[in-house]
Amino acid sequence: MMTIILRLLGFAAVAQWSSAFTDEGALVYPRLLESRRLNGERILKINEDITLNLERTSVFPEKLLIRTHEEGSLINNYVNGSEHNEHLYHDTEKMAAVILNDDDGVSVEGLLRHDLRIQPIPHLERSLEGHVAHMLFPVKQRTPYHGDHGHPTHELSYAPEGNSTYTDFAEERGDQTISPEVHVVLDATTCAAYNYNKKEIINYLSVMAMSANLRYKSVTHPSVRLTIVAVTLLKENTQPFLKFYKGNKDMVTFHDTLMEFDSYYQKDPEFNNADIYFLLTGLDIVGVATDGTLMPHFSGYAYLSKVCTVFKVGMAEDEPKSYDGVHLFSHEIAHLLGCAHDEDPPDGTMPGHPGSQNCPWNDGYIMSYVINFKNHFKFSPCCVSSIRFVAKERKCLYEVNAKNPVENLKSLPGFRISPTSFCQFMHPLYRGVHSDKKAGLSDCIQTCRTAKNRRGGYKSWTHAAIDGVPCDNKNRRKACINGRCTLLKSMPERTYRE
Repeated sequence: MMTIILRLLGFAAVAQWSSAFTDEGALVYPRLLESRRLNGERILKINEDITLNLERTSVFPEKLLIRTHEEGSLINNYVNGSEHNEHLYHDTEKMAAVILNDDDGVSVEGLLRHDLRIQPIPHLERSLEGHVAHMLFPVKQRTPYHGDHGHPTHELSYAPEGNSTYTDFAEERGDQTISPEVHVVLDATTCAAYNYNKKEIINYLSVMAMSANLRYKSVTHPSVRLTIVAVTLLKENTQPFLKFYKGNKDMVTFHDTLMEFDSYYQKDPEFNNADIYFLLTGLDIVGVATDGTLMPHFSGYAYLSKVCTVFKVGMAEDEPKSYDGVHLFSHEIAHLLGCAHDEDPPDGTMPGHPGSQNCPWNDGYIMSYVINFKNHFKFSPCCVSSIRFVAKERKCLYEVNAKNPVENLKSLPGFRISPTSFCQFMHPLYRGVHSDKKAGLSDCIQTCRTAKNRRGGYKSWTHAAIDGVPCDNKNRRKACINGRCTLLKSMPERTYRE
């Protein structure tokens, strides 16, 4: 009886969903109107008011890295990204981004538009026609704050990868697509909301990335398509970079947290395998004035124009499962790609940067906080020009990172991360972790171990050695490359002391 009542209430709510929405949602039974077309398009009817013309899309590489912390150690797992891409669809006109499965009835998850999400409810009885029950929920969009981008404190001591030698490269490929490769780091608050369910997390991030890419369709020459290449899931004791406001565990300060986040992950062996490292947090991001006063209006922060450099980091709030951080995620990524806020001057750290002074704030593009639905999901012409400028300077945006490491030895992690630092990063919860020099690296297998305890016991682990680590004590020109101890023609100077 309760199921029948719910169904009747659901149909009543759906018939006039725009005026009768509640936080509890509305019941719908989506169905496909026809079988798959030759071009992969599908027509999906949600209810009498919403019909989507879906096209296939993708946001993951063939191999997607998922990293977890288990028993005090960092574990790398690769999953088939292509399999996840098979179920990803979008409707460009309606700004819809969904995961669609029809193996056992139609199941739809994601965003039907920017302010409306859908979720299957498998425990509810199906319709008389056998369609799966779903609920529609409103999405409350987070907005950025005017001071949500800046420059690293020690930036002037670092020369970014980009330089004018890449200009010809970019001009030749101006009509191509750049695919900024994003490594997403999820804090413990976010992961706990999913009970560390990897499939749910991957599904959620795929919708976020698809939705962001719909906004980036307004960028041309080159076009932009974000790719999530890796996801790291954190636990409470593996996020030392979070800096809380006066000990309040619900508030993190944007300036110190992002600076520490960057410093922490520069030690990550995977750091060079992404163009952007991005922290999604379920906590409240706040600012602190010079007099210590709380500035509560922040919801994200990123370093301007720093994609592909050692400062390629950003952060944003996102309430788990709500998609309320999609617009903010797109906005902060744009800062990293070179976009200042509309009406702001050029990035002074990049000579020739066009800036956004000629694009009025009140036009309401993505790099403004004014809501003007004509432009709300587009980037301003000034932002597009800035992305073009940065793309000319950053060769990595046109490349798949670290797939042919021998071409750029200096970028290999083994030349900037010592064997012991690698061990400490992989096993952060153990004291006295170091590289076991006695075990050697001639077979490019690295042994990490703890110091001996009072009884003389210790823990040890073995890992495939990172590329660039020295592997022959008798020949300094040998280093591990793709799992083999390889003689190199030249040996770049190492930037660490062991």
